[in-house]
Amino acid sequence: MLTYSIITPTLNADRVLDQCLDHLIRQNFPRDQYEIIIADGGSTDKTLEIAAKYNAIIIPNPLKTGEAGKMAGLRAATGQFVVFLDSDNILIDPEWLNKMLKPFTDFQIIATEPIKFVCRRTDHPFTRYFAYLGMGDPINLFLGNYDRLSAITNRWTGMNIKTEKKDGYLKVHLVKGNVPTIGANGFVVRRVALTPILSNDYFFDIDVLNILMRSNSQKEGLHGHSSPSCYIAKVDTGLVHLFSGTLSTMIRKYQRKVRDYVYYNSINIRSHAENSEKINPILKLLYPGGINLVGLILYLSSCITIIPLLVQALIGFIRKPDWVWILHPIITEITCTVYVTERIKSFFKKSIYNRTNWSQ
Repeated sequence: MLTYSIITPTLNADRVLDQCLDHLIRQNFPRDQYEIIIADGGSTDKTLEIAAKYNAIIIPNPLKTGEAGKMAGLRAATGQFVVFLDSDNILIDPEWLNKMLKPFTDFQIIATEPIKFVCRRTDHPFTRYFAYLGMGDPINLFLGNYDRLSAITNRWTGMNIKTEKKDGYLKVHLVKGNVPTIGANGFVVRRVALTPILSNDYFFDIDVLNILMRSNSQKEGLHGHSSPSCYIAKVDTGLVHLFSGTLSTMIRKYQRKVRDYVYYNSINIRSHAENSEKINPILKLLYPGGINLVGLILYLSSCITIIPLLVQALIGFIRKPDWVWILHPIITEITCTVYVTERIKSFFKKSIYNRTNWSQ
């Protein structure tokens, strides 16, 4: 059996895919021990040509979205462990695959994930900013719901989670209802653990651990007598996440995020809302996935007053000196505007974001 199945959904990703796959095959890991699966949503650029150059297995993704592509790739996977690697993820650590495999010697651990984003001084300002921030969305900083090391908080998550220091990683005990946004950008999981979701059409990365815990609790007969839980590892390594190259592309990604989430939540195929099962119904109208009330108030008030955003940017600059911290108040204000606008629109129409002419 192969060790790894590396799954990458694509749709017109030729701008980033070559760099992603080039660094992948440079790993200090036997090439005959992993397969590369490209789930393509109908690319019209050079994406498929690039994938073929690296001997990738190319499968169709008729539903086009990244979530559908991940599920299509998962069904085709044959490796013992599945790696969800986006086309804009760059593995600059040549030992990345080895490091991510090490925690699985502990059979309690079902998944591993790098603890941080990294960047190069030559990377685009957006890439550097989000790498330092430790998340792809400033609202998560206020909600505490993030999963990579942030220069502002000096923590990998704002949630209160039990961890145990190991050699090269943290062993993390997750309890259902208190799960950060784990599941994307280098998420590695035992393939056998994903059996309960193989009948689904979509793989929603931030939902998967809640789903697996719920499935395990049913099999073990917990039935509410104790909280379903699981163990994952946050590994002491990172990857580059090439964020949007232009402001318009970044806005488009945030629009896509809101529209898709609201739509999928409206047809009851999302489960991340389990993180806030007792949410106030009024707040649920504003943010259907559930939300930290205090965090929401801090986010909105910070966007109004701006002062807290400037303080955060200063803290970030002290820890990671780079002029890109100027972007923090700007991007936070933009995300707030996009979220409010798209949420208002969603009261009148709920639909998946149109992928026509989409490119990475």
